[in-house]
Amino acid sequence: MGWADVGFNGAEFSTKYIDALAHSGVILDLFYANYACTPSRVALMTGRLSAVEVGADLAVFYPGTPGAPPQNFRYLSEELRGVGYKAHMIGKWHLGIAAYQDLPLQRGFDSFVGSLYSR
Repeated sequence: MGWADVGFNGAEFSTKYIDALAHSGVILDLFYANYACTPSRVALMTGRLSAVEVGADLAVFYPGTPGAPPQNFRYLSEELRGVGYKAHMIGKWHLGIAAYQDLPLQRGFDSFVGSLYSR
């Protein structure tokens, strides 16, 4: 789905249910993406726009490579769990697998179904 594929952003077709959700909630229309998946995932999970702060600016964490965001940078999942929410992840992790403490279930997720990495 692209930017102009919803009615509230000027699509040529109707998306009335999505439009209703957008207009009754929050429209997030200012965002940034990184050149690779790991820096984008780090930004999403830590709330830090610059992955440089957490040492993930130039790296994709593949198997056999050291690295993951430091434990002092709490993930969104850890924060949500801390206030009583359940956090489940489906998809590609790519946030470091070199150490046990970097895996999804140790970073605040209650369950994880997916791939720890891909090439």
